Amino acid sequence: MPSVNSPAGDAVQPNLGSNSSETSLNQLRTLLLGASEDQLEAINARLGNQDLRVKELSQDLPAALIHRAKQDNQLAQALLKTVEGIVQTSVERDPQPMVNAIYPAIAPALRRAVSQALRQMMGSMNQTLDHSLSFKGLKWRIEAWRTGRSFAEVVMLNSLLFRVEQLFLIERETGLLLRHVAADGVKGEDPDIVSGMLTAIGDFAHDSFQLDKEERLASVEIGDREIFVVQGPKAVLAAIVWGTPPDIFRRTLNEALEEIHLTCAGEFKEKEADPLAFEKVDPVLQRALLVEERPDTQRVSMITWLLLLGLAALIGYGGYVWWTRSQIWSDFQSRLDQEPGIVITSAERNWSGYTIRGLRDPLATDVDQLARDAGIDPEIIESQWEPYHALTPPIIIARAQKVSSAPETVQFTFDQGVLKLSGKAPIDWGKKASALLMQLTGVDQLDDSKLILYSPIELILEETRDLLAIPDKVTLGISGDRITILGEAPLEWFKQFDQLFRERFKPKTLDATQLIFSEQKELQKVVVSLLY
Repeated sequence: MPSVNSPAGDAVQPNLGSNSSETSLNQLRTLLLGASEDQLEAINARLGNQDLRVKELSQDLPAALIHRAKQDNQLAQALLKTVEGIVQTSVERDPQPMVNAIYPAIAPALRRAVSQALRQMMGSMNQTLDHSLSFKGLKWRIEAWRTGRSFAEVVMLNSLLFRVEQLFLIERETGLLLRHVAADGVKGEDPDIVSGMLTAIGDFAHDSFQLDKEERLASVEIGDREIFVVQGPKAVLAAIVWGTPPDIFRRTLNEALEEIHLTCAGEFKEKEADPLAFEKVDPVLQRALLVEERPDTQRVSMITWLLLLGLAALIGYGGYVWWTRSQIWSDFQSRLDQEPGIVITSAERNWSGYTIRGLRDPLATDVDQLARDAGIDPEIIESQWEPYHALTPPIIIARAQKVSSAPETVQFTFDQGVLKLSGKAPIDWGKKASALLMQLTGVDQLDDSKLILYSPIELILEETRDLLAIPDKVTLGISGDRITILGEAPLEWFKQFDQLFRERFKPKTLDATQLIFSEQKELQKVVVSLLY
C-alpha cells in the first residue's frame, strides 16, 4: 500500500515517541482552530492594552448614554450624586467658572424678575395711596384687620376693574392646547384655533424682533381686550382680559402657572402630552378667573363728602323727629284708649299731621287738652268724633253731678248699676235729685242711706261757726227761717256776728232780743254797787 504524506496520515499512524506526540498535537490544534487561534491571541492582546480599551470605550459611550436615557430614569439617578459632588467640588475650588457658565441664562431672568417685582410693588403702592385717605379705604382697613389679610390684598379684592374671560394652558414647545376654561356667559372661538393663533403670534414676534431664547411675548391688545401671557418651563398660560387689571394680576397668573407645573410634573415629562391628563388643574385655572363688573374709580371731592355728611345728618335728624313723634303719638293713643267716654275707631299719622276718628261722650275729657298735655298741637290733628252715651262709672258719676247740680259736699260712687250718694246736702236738693238721678241711663238703683240732709238755716249756722268762734255763754237757736241768739256775749263779738250774718245771709232774720251784752251787765253791777 503506498504511503501518503499528510497531517491526517501522520495522525493515524501510531507513534510512541514523545516528540512525535507533541508535534502531532500541534498539528491537530492547527487543523481544528486555524484562524480562530490567531483571533484569540489578538483579543488577549487588546484586553491587555488599557489605552486601546479606553479609546474604544470613548467611541461607544455617548451613544450608549443617549440610548439608556431614553429607556428610563435610572441613568440620571445613578449619576446624580456624582454630578452633585463634581459641581460642589468645582464651586468650592473656584466658583468663577460656574458663575461664568450660568451668567448668560440667570442674568436676564433676574433682571426680568426684579423689574416685574418693582412694577408690582409700585402698582400696589399707588392703589394703597389712592384708597388710604378715603372712606372706602377706612372700611377696607377694618376688613383687613378683621380677616387677617394685608391691606394691599384687600384693596385688590375690592377694587378689581377687569374681568378674566378665558384662560388657555398651552404646551410651550409644540403649541398644543392642554386646557381651556371660560367665565360664565363667555362665548368665544374654537379654543384650538385661539391657541394656534397665540402660538403663531408669539413665534412671529420672537423671530421678527430677534429676541433672546428666553424672551417671549408678554401681552397683546385686541380691541377692548388684552391678552396676558406668562411663560413657564413646559407650558404657557394666556388670559383674555376685559378692562385694565392691576399689576398684581400678572403675579396671580405666574402663581397659577407655577402650581400647574408642580401638580403636573409627571405629565410634562411624557413625550407627547395628553390634554385629558391635565383636567386636574381646572380648579387652579378657575381660581384665576377673577371678575369685577362694577368699576367705581371716581374720587369723591370734599364738597361732596360735606354734602353727603349734611344729607346723612338731615336724614338722621328726620329719622329722630319721626321716631320721637311716633312715640308721642303712640303715648297719646294709649292715653285716649284709657280715657273714659272715648272710643278710637281709627288713627293715622303722616308727615303733615294726624287723623283720628271715633266715639266720644260729651262729658269725656276734652281731646284737644289731652293733645296739649301730650305735647301735640291740636291744630295738626283732624278729629272726627261721633257722640254717644258712655256707661262707664266715671262718666255716669259726671253725668249725675251735672244733672243734679250736686253741691261739693255730696260724693257719688257707682258699682254694678247702683248709684250711691254720701256726704251732706240740703233737704230741698235731696228731694229734687232723687227723681233726676233715677232717670239716668245705666242707673238701676239709688242708694242715699249715707247722705245727710239738712235745712238751709242749719247750714248757715254751721258755716257761721266755721267763720267766727261762738262764746261759751252764747246759744244759737233756729226757729223756721229765724236765728235766735241767747245768752251773754261781748258787744264787739255781736257786731262782728251781725256784720257777717248780714253780708252772707241777707234773706235770713236775726233775733238778738234775748242777748245780754257783757258790758251792760258790768255796768249794772257798778250802778247797784253805787246805790247800795
